[in-house]
Amino acid sequence: MKLGRLLIAIIILAIAFSGAITAFAEESGLVKGKLMSVDKVNKTIVVQEKDGKDITIYIEDSSIFSRIERLKIEIGEKVSVRYIIKNGKKIGTYIRSLRGC
Repeated sequence: MKLGRLLIAIIILAIAFSGAITAFAEESGLVKGKLMSVDKVNKTIVVQEKDGKDITIYIEDSSIFSRIERLKIEIGEKVSVRYIIKNGKKIGTYIRSLRGC
C-alpha cells in the first residue's frame, strides 16, 4: 500500500516538473535579411526581411556588436540572426554575414 502511494506521488511530481520545464523553455527563432541599422546606445539592430518587414532585435551581449565590427558586417549586407524571445522581445544571440551565400 505504501509503495503504491509512493509511486503515485512520484508520478505526480514528474508531471508537475515536466510542466515547469516547459514553462521555462525559451522560444527561439532565426531571421534573415538586410542589416538596416546598428544602434549601440539603444542596444538594437534592425533586419529587413525579404518581404520588407523590419525586425528589431535587442542585443544584451556586447560580443554581438564586437562580432559585427570584427567581421566588418556593413549596413545593407545580408545577415542571419538567431534570437530568443524573452519578456516579449527578440534578444539576439548570434549574428553572421550571408556574404557570398
